[in-house]
Amino acid sequence: MRFAELKELLFARANFGMKLGLERMREACALLGNPERGAPALHVAGTNGKGSTCAFAEAALRAAGLRTGLYTSPHLNHFCERIRLDGLPISEERACALLEEVTARVPWALGDPGLTFFEIVTLMGFLAFREVDAMVIEVGLGGRLDATNVVEPRACAVSALGLEHTEHLGPTLAHIAAEKAGIFKAGVPAVSAGQPRSALRSGGWGATTDSRAATSGRSATRARAGRCGRSRAFPDTTSAPMPRWPARCWK
Repeated sequence: MRFAELKELLFARANFGMKLGLERMREACALLGNPERGAPALHVAGTNGKGSTCAFAEAALRAAGLRTGLYTSPHLNHFCERIRLDGLPISEERACALLEEVTARVPWALGDPGLTFFEIVTLMGFLAFREVDAMVIEVGLGGRLDATNVVEPRACAVSALGLEHTEHLGPTLAHIAAEKAGIFKAGVPAVSAGQPRSALRSGGWGATTDSRAATSGRSATRARAGRCGRSRAFPDTTSAPMPRWPARCWK
């Protein structure tokens, strides 16, 4: 496969639109031997600064002598920037080989219906990271139903939140915060940037800092895995469908 063919095949998938949900990804990962479990993962969600957070974390891990994988989106100049090994984008040849592996082992990936552009590229990233010591994975959109949320992270992080993609995530900051909190896993450490008080009170969040620090952004808020406000454990919400938000929510 040539790189021009890769671009033609993948970018044509953009016409299939966005399909939030994890069923397809879980099935595809199983067919690929579950590469998303191949290395300890840091999973990062947020609105502003999540890409920078991923870059800083990956650089720190690499400086500590670990072989790293970094998955971010979108790319700025070249498709291969999305998948980095030890800080460097994979080669076009490597990208082609990864796509060929996905389509060979997940025969329905390019079908109709099949996998979306983002789902396929996420799988390519997982395959590329099979031999790293640690991988840093940036959420694409939201968190709870994002294709990256099949990882079993060693730690989670959420950068500063704001109103974004309200047609998919909900009309208020509380709705968006709840979707971002969908990456939290029971027993897994999680850290958050300082967030508005309304976000901290949404489902899925517990805070260990006082409200003044949390809302000022002066210090990080540690979300306690296993506790969601008065709940005793994070519920598994990844199988729940994305709600349809009526138009009146934005009026």
